[in-house]
Amino acid sequence: MDYKKTKQNFKVLRGGLNVPPNVVEQNFIDGYVTDTRYMGVVGLYMHYQVAYRSAPDDITELHQFFYFETEEYGLEEYSSIKGDDPESLVKLEANLFGGLGGKNIPVTEKEGLYLLQTFVDFNRTHNLPLPDEKEEYIFYLNNPVETTAHERAVIQSKICTEIENNYQAIHYFLMRVFGKDFTGASYLVKGNVLLNQFETMPILALCMNTLDIHSSGEVVTYMAESVVEDEGDYTILVSEVTVNSDHQIVDFSSRSSLRITPKEAAMKLRKSEYVTIYDYKGSVAKFGDFCKEIVNNSITTEMDYGELYMCFRKDNDHVKKRIFRLSDDVESICYVNENGQLLAAAYTLPDILKLEKHLEASRIGVFIKPSAKYEFKEPLMIEFMTSGISDFNEFLELIRQDRE
Repeated sequence: MDYKKTKQNFKVLRGGLNVPPNVVEQNFIDGYVTDTRYMGVVGLYMHYQVAYRSAPDDITELHQFFYFETEEYGLEEYSSIKGDDPESLVKLEANLFGGLGGKNIPVTEKEGLYLLQTFVDFNRTHNLPLPDEKEEYIFYLNNPVETTAHERAVIQSKICTEIENNYQAIHYFLMRVFGKDFTGASYLVKGNVLLNQFETMPILALCMNTLDIHSSGEVVTYMAESVVEDEGDYTILVSEVTVNSDHQIVDFSSRSSLRITPKEAAMKLRKSEYVTIYDYKGSVAKFGDFCKEIVNNSITTEMDYGELYMCFRKDNDHVKKRIFRLSDDVESICYVNENGQLLAAAYTLPDILKLEKHLEASRIGVFIKPSAKYEFKEPLMIEFMTSGISDFNEFLELIRQDRE
């Protein structure tokens, strides 16, 4: 994106778009949407140059970020930045859209406003509140955007990634079905397929999905074993899904369901976690200053005793695998606490080695010294950060005592 501030003569916007009372006029520069509709979320970025009545000759950049969720919340988050500060833009974009793993696809102003109005309609239909700072975007809703069937098809193609194999099609399809997002599921279907086969169940998150071929020929039928979750309750659902040569779902039927305990779910979902502990001679704030590349490309969360930086993969290629795990979109984790510890974690050996190399070569490298390295057979980092314990070594000792 080009963030250079330029002065130009404004043109009156056509189509009857209103502007807030404090704005003389505004001009659309560019925008994009993430192609992550099948994941159940969509990010929209809109970039304007604005002249305010308080200073009509001073042209200001306005960068707007909208986060849409397609199952329960509609327009869930909104943030904006005024002015031209590329570093702040990168950080805000990472915090809002960094976990989506999709590509940024350019959109016109009309396409962006159509998406915004569509998701706001969801909020209004379900009596959901709109995000704060409504005065910055509510006026976009004054004039409904009219679109043709072709224009709507183009918008759909922009928010939906291209399906490349059967695994990807089925994983996305079941995500949408379990999430009761039947509009999204229908994008992946050809013909008449009954979608609401779990009517008595609540909205479910797909934690893991395993596919095995049941029969093959002109179409291929798979048996899908899905571990799903709702507020800590876990169920295994078995389904039969048939896909044609264009990776479209042509048949779907639910076969069985089995409630399992959280402990049984943990056994099903378990995977290795690699953790490196560094002794850290510095403050939590200094890490943010000296590791800007990590910070600016991570979702940052303040914890009780420090800060968590979670870096997600730049793509959703894990959805193309036979076994899908929701957590496979995480590439690495950094956690800096007030006890002089820097914890680096990842779920694969190449990822932890990559993170170690990056940390030790960065400006923070002179302040850290590795004190221990672990490979755990199940993830412990998130449990540690929510345990109320500030020291990781103390946490491990309590785990050992409990298991003995």
